[in-house]
Amino acid sequence: MSKKTQLAKRAKSVSHLSTSLSAAALAMAVATPAMATDVHISSGLGYDDNPYRLNEAFKPESDTYWRNKVRIKHDFNKNWYTDARLDSSVYADDSNADTLSTHIEAGYKTRLLDNKATLTTSLAHKYFDKTFVSRFSGQEYFYKGNNASDRYDYQRWTPEIDLTYRLDKNNRFKASFDYRFQAYEGYTDLGLSNLDYEQAKLKFEWRHRFNKNFSITPNIELTKRSHDERLAKDALGKNIPGKVLSYDYQGAGVKSFYRFNKATSLSTSFKYIQRNDNASGYYDTEEKVFSTRLLHKFDKNTRLTLGLRYADLDYQRQLFTDVETEDETPSTEGWRVQAKYQQHAFSVKDVPVSWYADANYYDYTAEINAYEYDRVKLESGLSFKF
Repeated sequence: MSKKTQLAKRAKSVSHLSTSLSAAALAMAVATPAMATDVHISSGLGYDDNPYRLNEAFKPESDTYWRNKVRIKHDFNKNWYTDARLDSSVYADDSNADTLSTHIEAGYKTRLLDNKATLTTSLAHKYFDKTFVSRFSGQEYFYKGNNASDRYDYQRWTPEIDLTYRLDKNNRFKASFDYRFQAYEGYTDLGLSNLDYEQAKLKFEWRHRFNKNFSITPNIELTKRSHDERLAKDALGKNIPGKVLSYDYQGAGVKSFYRFNKATSLSTSFKYIQRNDNASGYYDTEEKVFSTRLLHKFDKNTRLTLGLRYADLDYQRQLFTDVETEDETPSTEGWRVQAKYQQHAFSVKDVPVSWYADANYYDYTAEINAYEYDRVKLESGLSFKF
């Protein structure tokens, strides 16, 4: 990667970082005692032994990084709110591994039907920036000799409406609808597909609380995604002229929560999602995801979280050629194990500051060897909330 390209990449990240921090600063500046503002900031140093999730054949190089997370939520009154978030990781030796994600949201809440129902409408914008490193070469992505390393950088707009209705003290029904507009960096001039799409999602869930310690929440969801220009494929993976790609998703899942005592609780979830394309079924998939989290609070400011996540993505056809696009990632199966410990460290003007240590291990297999990887991430730092 040339110095010119690196500087341009960094300048782009700094520009979006400055915009997000300015919005956050503005939200804090207008706050008054009658307008609640919650600020949560964390900063830590980490170790990542495989930043690009590369197969061991590429001998992935480890690196250290500096991670910063900021969230500022501001309630203008009992109805209007804003929510700004930033998550940035800067790697010490390889700037290609840097990531930047921002989220800015504005919303309106109101109570209906004698306060039994809550209606929330919101508009959110997300920006994501990370250099695309090919899983088949281990190098920054080039296409026909041209740099396309921003292939998966995107901006997303999401208007959403949620309606929650409390039937009684033990039963709650929620319906939500969101419409997503997602735009990627364009490389159509190089001959790459336009990945931009629009998506409508409808979701229903029902929470039943058996008692104050145990609840279960089944849900179903239906999604329609339509690409702007990307072509559908036939059974052999060749583009079908004139047929623009679209997907239908059908999903179902269940979440549960159980509190053993005041200090310890267990959360679990399972979801199943089936995807069908509008042509030959080349992109048809089945995905199963299971996760569980055990939380133990030693005291008000000290807690331990243990988490486990299993994901299985299965295509209904066999790949014939190597692939490079996000939606053509081959069948994969893997685990993520997490342990996080947090405790009070000190206070600054009555604001408590916590110390945290976070460890993650990933282990994934795939039908194409290039997508098999192991990864260890360790991070420790300070966080505070006021």
